[in-house]
Amino acid sequence: MALLETLLQNDGRLRISWLGNDGWLFAQGGHLIATDLDFCLPERTLPPFTEWEALARHLGVLFVTHAHTDHFNPETVQRLMAGGFCTLVLPESCRPAAESYGLNQGRVVYARPGCMPLDLTNNPLPIPRAGGRVEGLPGWLSAEAVRALHGHTMGAVYGGANAGDCGYLLRFGGSTIFEPGDSVLLQEHLELTGIDLLLVSPTEHNMNVEPARHWIETVRPRRVFAQHFGTYREEGGNAFWTHGYQCELGAALDVEMKQRYTIPACGQVITL
Repeated sequence: MALLETLLQNDGRLRISWLGNDGWLFAQGGHLIATDLDFCLPERTLPPFTEWEALARHLGVLFVTHAHTDHFNPETVQRLMAGGFCTLVLPESCRPAAESYGLNQGRVVYARPGCMPLDLTNNPLPIPRAGGRVEGLPGWLSAEAVRALHGHTMGAVYGGANAGDCGYLLRFGGSTIFEPGDSVLLQEHLELTGIDLLLVSPTEHNMNVEPARHWIETVRPRRVFAQHFGTYREEGGNAFWTHGYQCELGAALDVEMKQRYTIPACGQVITL
């Protein structure tokens, strides 16, 4: 059975499939959404994606976390939007790229991480926090944009980090899913509750093993899935973002969370 046919079985079950890096498909009740799909970068080493026509036809919403082309890939997005009618959800930080790619702006929704002022007497500037509701989505889906702060090497924050980048708290098919995007560990992450599916990127430029372990064991989601590993050639000093420590993270987790942790295979359909 083809990947999309397997995912879209309309029996009320939530099914997911990892397609490399932060690229996921989530399907339930005949609806299909996705995050950060890239099938086209030449550095990609995973098998080529072949179900373009079916994916474009069925995809309802594609969420993108930031403008790097392994997450917001112009050829992938242009092809999917040309072949179907999906809504594209982008952070405001992606607006210049979206306009340069010639995307149909009538089908683009821009998201901002919410702002919640703390102490306005001593700190007059609002600090971005979770809670930026994404508008313009179909009634069967809701989402909040959550701040993401891009990392670099050795856990440092990237000098070009954009405060407009975001992860997404998705409520879909009766489940709450959190996709953090590319981010170091933030207070917002530790304050999450009631998470059914947590996606985690144990790489040097995201949370790596110890902060990821601390996050998982604090939030204690129902299921945890590794991402951002094994997708691109490791060369030319790029290992800080291409090399994943998904096995080391699994080994570091406590007994209960080990049982909830999965390292997916590309194209595997998991029924929850």
